[in-house]
Amino acid sequence: MNYDGLRSWLAKIDQLGKLKKLEDVDWNLEMGAIVDVLYREHPPYAPALLFDKIKDHAKGFRALFWPLRLTEAHRADPRRHGRIRSHFGIHQNVS
Repeated sequence: MNYDGLRSWLAKIDQLGKLKKLEDVDWNLEMGAIVDVLYREHPPYAPALLFDKIKDHAKGFRALFWPLRLTEAHRADPRRHGRIRSHFGIHQNVS
């Protein structure tokens, strides 16, 4: 699977349900708090987070958190590295 860049890769993981988009978030405290809560609530497979329309930043500036999300729990789970597999075009059922 080929990607034309980050945008096409984001579109693919969004299609797979592995991307959460958030808009109009304050960069100062809200972004960090949201990331912290999401990854505590959904370990180890929380989605990648894409923040857009960030307060006090120009239009088009975005922040991406955990695009390839790897944790210790991934080592024991056969589903591990799903986003990395997607990135390199490796079928999800290949071990």
